[in-house]
Formats: sequence, structure tokens, C-alpha cells
Amino acid sequence: MTNIFEENSYRKEIETKIKRIDKDNKIIELEDTVFYGKSGGQPGDIGEIIANGQKIEINETLKRENCIEHISNDVNNIA
Repeated sequence: MTNIFEENSYRKEIETKIKRIDKDNKIIELEDTVFYGKSGGQPGDIGEIIANGQKIEINETLKRENCIEHISNDVNNIA
């Protein structure tokens, strides 16, 4: 996974793929991300992911081990 925000914190959009969806915990993991994950007292980013023309609101972003978890209440609506 590439954390684009570490290379260019001004970048707002990228094309990437969904790597994993955990509907039970409302987590989306992407191959690459521009979202900063909550860590060390810094808040995580919020925003949206557009997948197949569908907007998915990201309510929280957490840094975990070697990944960034995108938390969404819309995860159950992903087609």
C-alpha cells in the first residue's frame, strides 16, 4: 500500500482499487490512499470514495499496523 499523503499532502484524488471490505466493522481498505489515518493524536481524514459511480462517505480513517482503515457507515451499501 502506498500512503500518497506521505508523498504529497496536497493531493486530493487518485485512482485505486478496493483491497478489502469488512462489513461487520464498517472498514474499507484500499490499495493506495490519500487519506491520513488517525495516529499519535492527529485526527484522521474524512471524505468520500467513489466506486462504480457510487459515493461512499468516509466518517473516520485509522492507521493500523501496515494499513489505513477507512471507516464508513455506507459500507453495507457497496454493490
